[in-house]
Amino acid sequence: LEVALFRAEGVGRREEALMVSAVDDAGEALDPEVAETFFRLDAEVVGAPDTPCPEQALGAVREEQRKAHHQRLADRDLVFINEEEEKLSRRVDDLATLRDREIRDLTKQINELRKLSKAARSLEEKRTTMEAIRRAETDRSDRQRRFHEEALQAELERERLMQQVEVALEVTPVTERLFVFRWSLL
Repeated sequence: LEVALFRAEGVGRREEALMVSAVDDAGEALDPEVAETFFRLDAEVVGAPDTPCPEQALGAVREEQRKAHHQRLADRDLVFINEEEEKLSRRVDDLATLRDREIRDLTKQINELRKLSKAARSLEEKRTTMEAIRRAETDRSDRQRRFHEEALQAELERERLMQQVEVALEVTPVTERLFVFRWSLL
């Protein structure tokens, strides 16, 4: 029976798990849940084992468990990245919708002010409408700039997500044997 520590870096977090591997003297693997039950049994040390530990079979079971843990971590990372990507896409879409509506409304307002300016009957009225046009155009430009900056920020977040995926793909999980012992049922 062997207990090993599985350690790997997931997306934004470290994953650690204990792996219990067990094989019988013939090298046949025992189910990990069955192997874990041996820790609940009363036991005593009765001497050294008669036969050598089937290291190769134990190593194969450990490697199988390592792969399974690594796959579960990769699956969770994929779910996390998909959720984050979806949130980011919705945010970008919402920003674009809001931007389009606000810009359209401001453009409509500017066009109406231009009509009023053309129809002005006095210099004072002309100056007032021209100032209103300038303020509305400045507001429209400021909003376009702000939306552009927010879109760039979203693009940077998408880039960070891609970097997290790349890091997760490059990480090799580490398995460290904590202890191994032989047991027999009496």
